[in-house]
Amino acid sequence: MALYGTHPEHESAHEHPDGDTEAVAIEVDAEVRVPRGEMGDLPAGVTDVLANVGGATVVDVGEIDLVQPASLDIYVDVTARIEGDFGDRDADALAAHVADAFGVETVHAVAIEYAPRGADEGIDPPHDHG
Repeated sequence: MALYGTHPEHESAHEHPDGDTEAVAIEVDAEVRVPRGEMGDLPAGVTDVLANVGGATVVDVGEIDLVQPASLDIYVDVTARIEGDFGDRDADALAAHVADAFGVETVHAVAIEYAPRGADEGIDPPHDHG
């Protein structure tokens, strides 16, 4: 499974913070356990599981692979984008953070999108008037 934005044209400073950035989105490749029953359809169930990640505000489920039904749950590999307030964390710390969420079995990979501090505080970015 490929993470969103891993093509060369998408690689940028988003991959490595410069010390004055804040994680605002995680693109994650993981195995999740979706409970059977009240979940509705499978993408909605995956969304519910990933919404348990602390700080998550928006979950966009992308590719679902390797669906393995069990007696009480369905195990799936998923690539998804999770937006939220994740603060100052590196990829390893965010992978562990996602893995701590209920229903997340394994995190295979994490890519982080960073925003400069103050980007959501109504501060206009500098303009080049040159």
